[in-house]
Amino acid sequence: MEAFVRLFDLLLVLYALLVYSLLVWSVLNHRPILTGVAVWIASPLLLLVLRLTLERASDLPLIDLAHGSWSFQLGDTFILMPALVVCALAYRHLPQSGLFTSWKWILGCFAVGLLLGMAFHWMEVGNYTRAGVELALNSPTKRAHDFVAYPVLAGALIAVGVPVVKQWNGYSWTFLVLVVIHFILMGADTFRAVKGILIHSRLHPLVDAVTMHVIKL
Repeated sequence: MEAFVRLFDLLLVLYALLVYSLLVWSVLNHRPILTGVAVWIASPLLLLVLRLTLERASDLPLIDLAHGSWSFQLGDTFILMPALVVCALAYRHLPQSGLFTSWKWILGCFAVGLLLGMAFHWMEVGNYTRAGVELALNSPTKRAHDFVAYPVLAGALIAVGVPVVKQWNGYSWTFLVLVVIHFILMGADTFRAVKGILIHSRLHPLVDAVTMHVIKL
């Protein structure tokens, strides 16, 4: 893959680690508002900024519930945010030390989230190729989703969600219901056969479609 895309991916992973750290810190320190902000800058706000800057030449709509991904447009924005806010509230009643607050657990969960994001992207290569839209894999929003939103949110759901579920009280039930709703939205996306062409811009606006060399705006 081209050096530009590799560099972009590296910057995305570094950004993901920074936002993930902010998100987990917010939960552990019982900061529900900051937790919600961290979720939004990990997914919907990040992708919105990329769409309005690097992908501003795209003719695809910003929001498209008829054809786009429900798990992203609804799940990441309105379901996972309150799920993690619930965790921030629940942590007021959890031990402030131990395995679930150790850096090994926290970084380990981020690594798992990153691996899940990479696996998802690998599966999408086949899906996009079969749909004839493989160039959309190089769109900034697609790569930001797979290498920032996916690792941050999946890692955080494991890192702070497992202790909350283990506690097993009203917070646990609320968290699980919200997570299940998100999985239902993911299943609905699969059933609806959402195509990448309808979610992400056709081409990376900084890269030529034929030579894949960086070009000027």
